[in-house]
Amino acid sequence: MSQPWITLLALVLFPRPPLGSEVPDIQVNGLVNGTVRFLHHFGTNSTTQCTVWRTTKEEKVEVAEYRSNRFTTTNQLYQNRTSFSKSELTINNLSKEDSGQYTISCWPSPNSATKKKNYMLTVHEPLPPPTINKTLRGCNATGCSFTLQCLTPNTSSNVSCRWEILHHSFNECTIQVLLAFSSLGTEYVCFISNPAGKQVASVTAWQLCSVSGKIMMQCFIWGHWLLIVLGLIVTVLLAIALVKHTLYKTRCTKKRKDSKDESKILLNKNKKDGPKQARQVGNISVEPKAGLMKQMKQRISSKKKKRQMRDTERTQTGQ
Repeated sequence: MSQPWITLLALVLFPRPPLGSEVPDIQVNGLVNGTVRFLHHFGTNSTTQCTVWRTTKEEKVEVAEYRSNRFTTTNQLYQNRTSFSKSELTINNLSKEDSGQYTISCWPSPNSATKKKNYMLTVHEPLPPPTINKTLRGCNATGCSFTLQCLTPNTSSNVSCRWEILHHSFNECTIQVLLAFSSLGTEYVCFISNPAGKQVASVTAWQLCSVSGKIMMQCFIWGHWLLIVLGLIVTVLLAIALVKHTLYKTRCTKKRKDSKDESKILLNKNKKDGPKQARQVGNISVEPKAGLMKQMKQRISSKKKKRQMRDTERTQTGQ
């Protein structure tokens, strides 16, 4: 016979769990019009008997039962929406009214121990995509500062949000970002989620550029800086070439004018010196007509004298 104090000590050290909480609940989440699966893995055979219960704050009702290898839905609210196998219970076309505690109890044979699992089902509305609110805070020499806010729908509960930028995650709904030349290729991704699913929205740096005309012009300069620099270089080169061409043309015109002036000066000088001096225009020498006639007469007279001298010498030689 055991001592009473031993029994009392055992009750203190190893208390029995409260009634109805022997098996902890397994949290299961589903979406409206979706499907959930309660995994039990109890197995079934010809002697297996199972009962599915649903418990809410108001009542506990039977949903379905499994007897002699046959599954029967006993609650009209779940008719044509449930199925049962040796490993899981499935409920389709969920509604928010399906939320509550579900219990699956199975007996492999009439005299065997009961196997039981409890599930807490929560049915959520599907999440719509989030909305991104973009606010320009200001611009300076380094870039433009923005506030990005990931807006979640008011109708959804237990919704969390986070941002992902260049593979870095931020568990906040509102972030501050700096849009600069180095971040033009960046994408800002917003995630919202509840226990049943998630939705995603994103905004690119170029979309931030369209927030105002000022930042749009700055983004255009950042995005096309190479073309702008090349255009400036080409413009400067064309200006230099035009200046050189103008200077060359001016020098040539001046040279031609100076050459004409020199020619006029020479002509005027020859006219003043009289007919005895040669007048030179370019590379051609022009003598006065009187001088030419005199030279021709002198040549003719010289030739006559030479002829007479030869005739005299011949006469003397013949004698």
